[in-house]
Amino acid sequence: MVRSKDTETIAWIKKGAQQGNVLAQFNLGGAYLKGNGVSRDTIEAYKWLFLAADNGHNDARAICNALAKKMDAGAVVKAQELANNWQVDFSKTSKWRR
Repeated sequence: MVRSKDTETIAWIKKGAQQGNVLAQFNLGGAYLKGNGVSRDTIEAYKWLFLAADNGHNDARAICNALAKKMDAGAVVKAQELANNWQVDFSKTSKWRR
């Protein structure tokens, strides 16, 4: 059961992650990995951790590597595709924010 405080916290973390904040991406990935405030989803977890790792977060990189060993290869590919698509969309929209 997701409590309302958890829902509010996750909403703020998601907002930061979607704006490219590396710490928010890491925290959102961890939330999906553990099912804290969101439904547990290893593909979404990997996606956000992959993005955080790509932005230089070393702990996210280590967790991604460990998670990839536990996931089906197809799931890892799907998560990486989602992350890459997010990066393309973010780079398009972030140009308008400058």
